Amino acid sequence: MIHLFEQDPRYKTDPTFEDNHGSFSVINFALNKALQKINFYADANDAEWVGNASSLDLNFKYKDKKSFIITVWETVNTLTHYHIITAKQLIETGKQIFGMSDQITNLYLKYGIPCRTLTCGCDTDFYYQTKPKNKKFTFLHINSSNIRSGLDMTLQAFYNAFQNNPDVQLIVKDTNNNEILIKRINEFKEKGANIQYITSRWTKSQIRDLYSESHVCLNLYRISSWGFPLAECSACNCLSLTGDFSPANQLNTNEYAILLKPNGLVDINTHINYFTNEWGFLNCYPNFPCPEEPLFYNFDINEYTEKLKEIHNNWETKYEKIDKRTPIVNNFKWENTAKQLVKYLYEKI
Repeated sequence: MIHLFEQDPRYKTDPTFEDNHGSFSVINFALNKALQKINFYADANDAEWVGNASSLDLNFKYKDKKSFIITVWETVNTLTHYHIITAKQLIETGKQIFGMSDQITNLYLKYGIPCRTLTCGCDTDFYYQTKPKNKKFTFLHINSSNIRSGLDMTLQAFYNAFQNNPDVQLIVKDTNNNEILIKRINEFKEKGANIQYITSRWTKSQIRDLYSESHVCLNLYRISSWGFPLAECSACNCLSLTGDFSPANQLNTNEYAILLKPNGLVDINTHINYFTNEWGFLNCYPNFPCPEEPLFYNFDINEYTEKLKEIHNNWETKYEKIDKRTPIVNNFKWENTAKQLVKYLYEKI
């Protein structure tokens, strides 16, 4: 029997937590629920295996239980020395490590660390279209405005494509509230870009409505470990535009999403000051040394701009009729993730 342990202290004190929590908690809630459906769930004290989803807490352990970690790390090419050293030590104690995508798993394998991919899911019973599309054609960016978010590219491309066009809007849903970023967005607005910037914390139900009302979700991250909006927006009948790299192209294909190929790689460390000082983005990379310079992807702004215009101009004849939801429903159920986890933890090696 298996249990995903929730470490966020709000879990026990905040009655709204289940409808207002972070992405790691999404995994814990969803997997526990799915494990119940397949009769492999138990309370932490009664479970044989107790695990947790985290980016840095590889040392997670609950009492004397067997333990596993579902981990992330958002660079193209390298882990930190901390991850490498700690993971190797933990594997020797019998701990299991799972990557949220092949991108993450392959980084661990690169350094000789046993790791397997535990593909995440989407709660398609919850995420479905709840409201009609906005009358104004709506592009949506929904992500924390950190340095890997790609928000700088999205703002520039949207301005280039639709300045002085009041019939097309970009909604940016964020939880950051940085004065530098607000100033940047206001500059685009003053030059004629129709941008709404929302920083208040919303419930899952509000986010579901936002997906439903929007036409295109701009998920052009510079790198991600999974990216829940990639599936959630599609399940709500909102077209996803994202990068053609793992894991985004595991979740999305050209049949029901738009994939843009990166035009190169960017050295993260030498660009941190630019993203934080010039854009007000959050630095989501801890100051841990790596065996090689960490990289993430870059994209061509002109290509991005032209694609936004092409989608808008051909919406009714080409993109509106795409079935965005069915592939997510068919391929990304949390029960599949739970069955995969059971197989990994109980298979004979």
